[in-house]
Amino acid sequence: MAVRAKLSDGERRFLIDGASEDYRSDGRRCWDRRELDMDIDKLPTCAGSSQLRCGQNHVLVGVKADLVDLNPGQPDRGSIQFFAHLSGLYSENESDIVEEVISIFDTSYKDSKLLNCLVALEGQVVWSLFVDILILEAESKASLYDLCSFAVKAALSATKLPKVYYNQGKEIELSDQPSDMISLDTHDVPIFVTVTRVGNNYLLDPTEEEEAASVSSVTVSFNDQSEILHTKKIGSGSLHTDPIKDLLPKLSKTSKDLHAEIERRCRELLSRPPETFVPIPEEEAAI
Repeated sequence: MAVRAKLSDGERRFLIDGASEDYRSDGRRCWDRRELDMDIDKLPTCAGSSQLRCGQNHVLVGVKADLVDLNPGQPDRGSIQFFAHLSGLYSENESDIVEEVISIFDTSYKDSKLLNCLVALEGQVVWSLFVDILILEAESKASLYDLCSFAVKAALSATKLPKVYYNQGKEIELSDQPSDMISLDTHDVPIFVTVTRVGNNYLLDPTEEEEAASVSSVTVSFNDQSEILHTKKIGSGSLHTDPIKDLLPKLSKTSKDLHAEIERRCRELLSRPPETFVPIPEEEAAI
């Protein structure tokens, strides 16, 4: 996506006609997604992390946490801030990607129940989370934004925070016992589902060429109950509201399936045995 794909009239017509026949150049149907490659908890300096790939999109997310005084206006919730960064492969002209990513996350998370899980000591201190999204490779905006939301949900699922307590001197301390680490309830954490209009048809997870042939896209943010939290139009083309309304039940089901898949894969990854360090024998190390 560093340079938007340029299509000939014939290539554009091929993609549009294919979408009308529910066929795509990589063999998928319009509502098929590509395989998702996921790993979590690989950054030891973070409270939680994830790395996801899909097609030519590649995202790395790290979560850090800090104890802060509670906000008197919202004493029963912590806070979360999002930051996004583009790999050096991309130009400053694509800084709009970063701004759009942060905007969608800020709006989608502003009323999340996750914030209620961040009270460390009632009436005293809360956790403030800092979520860094590093975009290593970007193929299409529509696919990228969805992948970012999957990666953030996975990183938050892997996040563990230490128990906070008062010591005998009535000072706030953090437990250093592994058994006192607390996981976050991420069921309510939203994910994004973006639908892209190619010709008069709509598809998921577009390639770079499909996005170049598209009219426009719309990103919809869903929680795990398939409630719509936020919508954002991507691109300069027009989208009629009636077809989008007709697609909402299908988008809702897709979001529910994606929530279930990501949560299942996170459970599997979190339950794997910890990696152990195997020292190299001295005679081999000397070689």
